[in-house]
Amino acid sequence: LGCPAVLLGNVVGPLAAFPLTYTLLHRTVGPASPVADPGYRRNVLRMLIGVATPTFLTTFAGSVAAMVIFPLLAGLGPDAVSSFLIVVRMRVLFIIPAIAAGSAMAIMINSRNETEHGAESRRILSCGAAMIALIYVAATAGLYLGHGWIVGLMVPADNPPLRAAATDLFRLLILTFFLIAVGTMLQVILEHLGKGVPVLVATLATEAMTIGAAIWLLQSGAGLVALTQVMTAAAALTLLPFAAFFLRFLRRLETPHAV
Repeated sequence: LGCPAVLLGNVVGPLAAFPLTYTLLHRTVGPASPVADPGYRRNVLRMLIGVATPTFLTTFAGSVAAMVIFPLLAGLGPDAVSSFLIVVRMRVLFIIPAIAAGSAMAIMINSRNETEHGAESRRILSCGAAMIALIYVAATAGLYLGHGWIVGLMVPADNPPLRAAATDLFRLLILTFFLIAVGTMLQVILEHLGKGVPVLVATLATEAMTIGAAIWLLQSGAGLVALTQVMTAAAALTLLPFAAFFLRFLRRLETPHAV
């Protein structure tokens, strides 16, 4: 179906999930009584401004590079555009567990009492993040070994050029599967723990560098290989500040409370 298939897929998924989401949310929140405490409403507003808004802007900023790169790829031919879409969508599916894991760890930390010692929170974050990172090392290696079979599931056998292009692009972008997944996990943890603004600044900086480099490369005729190298480097540069923010947060948990 071409481009309409992308639009159709983006619409059908949320519509199919909406009834289930509504039912579960209504079952959980529906019986609860409204809260009249003005302090609660202030806390919710503070969360919307300090957490929700930076998270939304970070997610939007992370899509800008794809919005710029996709039209530029048209000059490389339809197989390049289609294979890029296949790999990027597969990578989105790959990072969904990282989002869930990061959210789960942040919820565990936020649900703890302020009087509880930070050592337990630090253990949850450090051990949890390390375990998820190791899982993604194994998953990325398995994906690399089986990427030919995966491409065969998504690309018809009667289209050898597209299958070859998608296979090559999988190999070129394989490191980004690990880098973006782990970076997304750290991003989600930091955003849920009130560090959304520095995450947003880091994302904007790396996305701006990615877009600038992509435009220069594609307009200068550098080709797809150089573009994938830039994307891999950008994913690594995005992970580095997130890891630095995360380690700094862990060190702060070690500091005993003054009161």
